[in-house]
Amino acid sequence: MDVPVTPAEIDEALTQLAPLLASVFAATGTCQIISSPLQRCHRLADALAKQLHRPKPLVDTCLQEIDFGDWEGKAWNDIPRHEIDAWAADVAGFAPPNGESVQQLRERVLRWLNEIEASAESWVVVTHAGVIRVLLGVLNNLPFDEWSRLPIDFASLTVASLPRKIPAYV
Repeated sequence: MDVPVTPAEIDEALTQLAPLLASVFAATGTCQIISSPLQRCHRLADALAKQLHRPKPLVDTCLQEIDFGDWEGKAWNDIPRHEIDAWAADVAGFAPPNGESVQQLRERVLRWLNEIEASAESWVVVTHAGVIRVLLGVLNNLPFDEWSRLPIDFASLTVASLPRKIPAYV
């Protein structure tokens, strides 16, 4: 869901992230901010760009969180039991009605990663835990059962370097 974010939450995240990103920008020279279009990321990316005197962030739909389709905003008890059972039987491959599977999320993020691989730029990516898990899984060649459980905290900073060649990921 495109969950709203409050000014207080943006300020809290800025307090945590801006000093860290200032040192990243100082070390890398040129660095572009790119964001998920969902407001909790895009509003933070805009605020970071303003505070750090960077160009307006780029937005890429490949960086938005997994789409849970008809499950979005529902309590577990409101989802039909047979759908939850199907998801539990194939967490990576099952897509909720009108949504996407973890496999589809991974493919979307990999398309984005392959597009930026050719770029010599450094990137600050403001995105969601699911996307970050996919990126870390691919870059560290982790099996699904490991990367899908990586703990990613709200407003945390994850630093990753792209290898010369992005690992083939099956």
